[in-house]
Formats: sequence, structure tokens, C-alpha cells
Amino acid sequence: MKGLSDERPIISVPGEPRQPLSVRRKAVEPAASAPAAPRPGAQSSPRKLGPLDRDLLEDLQRLERAERRDAAAQTRSAAAIDDSDRVGAGKRLSAALIDGVLLGSLGTGIVGLTIRWCDLTWAQAQQLPMVPTAAFVALVFLGYLLMFTAAGGQTLGKMVLGIRVVGDDVDEGSTLRVGQAALRSLVTLPSVLALGAGFLPALMGDERALHDRLAHTRVVRA
Repeated sequence: MKGLSDERPIISVPGEPRQPLSVRRKAVEPAASAPAAPRPGAQSSPRKLGPLDRDLLEDLQRLERAERRDAAAQTRSAAAIDDSDRVGAGKRLSAALIDGVLLGSLGTGIVGLTIRWCDLTWAQAQQLPMVPTAAFVALVFLGYLLMFTAAGGQTLGKMVLGIRVVGDDVDEGSTLRVGQAALRSLVTLPSVLALGAGFLPALMGDERALHDRLAHTRVVRA
């Protein structure tokens, strides 16, 4: 019979039911893509420094500066001044004597002109206002020292003796700064007026006078 010769089974087992459309759609959607790795050679943006990082960086910089200052101070104290740069107390005193004679003559000329302008005689010089006159003469002396020292480290007396003032800061390459020249000139006047007491430290050690020690300068051969 035709029905008996058919090879299909009389009873068919139903196939596995298909999942709902929403589930199938989620299964085929691509997963969220991971962040792409940086390309070789690409520069990453620098990380911003926070408050703690800045404080730590400032502390490290302060420590580094302190170490440089200590190393420079140790170098100055350990290394002796080269014999070719040593000046000696004799030349320094001779230069100071020449400058003293020049400044004394300049001061005497200022007082003489003042007396003449006031129609006075030298016997009447005590009638001049002493404080303003002395202050003006001291200001002229200070201007002389500052002008010549800041310009080239040499007053006229130092030019004659072939010596000059330099800075003792190793990091600055022994360059004399204007502030150093001003401080040295300001302190030199009391050193001289105190009967030269400020030059006594130059007779020992590294041959630096009181004003050199305070201004961090030294006198060498020009």
C-alpha cells in the first residue's frame, strides 16, 4: 500500500522550541567594546599634580638647594685660595691708604668750598652745621666706593695696586653683584672709621676683612 511504503514516521517528534525574538536579538548584539589600547608612539596626556604632589616637589627642591649651598660652603672652606690670587695684607692696606688720601682730599675740598660759600674762614669752620656736613661727606665717600666697586670691583687705590673685589659664591662664578657691592661699600665706612678695626680679620685665615665676610666677597689679583 502507498501509505505503508512511505518512509516518513507516522508520529513526528516536535523540534526544540525557538527562543523569543527579544532573547535572540540580545544574543546577536555585539558586546560593549573595551577601551582601545593606546597606539605605539602615541603620547599620553600628563597627569595633573595634586596638592600633596606639589608639596612634595617643593620640599625636594628646597632640599636640593640646601644641599647645593652646603656643598658650595664646604668647597669654599676646604679649598684654599690659589697662590696666584692671594693679595696679602700689605697690598690691601696700601690700596686702602691711597683711597683714604683721595677721600680725605675730596672731603677737605668739600668743606673748603662750603666755608667759602658761607663767607667764613677756616677758623670759623666750627660754625658750619656739623651733622649735615658730615652726612654729606659720608654720602660722597659711599658713592665713590659703590660706583667704583660695582663698576669693575676696583677703586682707584685697587687699580694702582692691581687688585680687585670679586664674589666668593662658587655657583655664581665669582661674579660681583650690585647688592654685594652696595653692602660691602656700606660696611667699609664703619670699618675704616673704627681706626681700621674691620681690616684686622684680613690678617688671618682666608685674608678677608669684616666687610668682605659680611658681603660674601674677597679681594684677588686683577
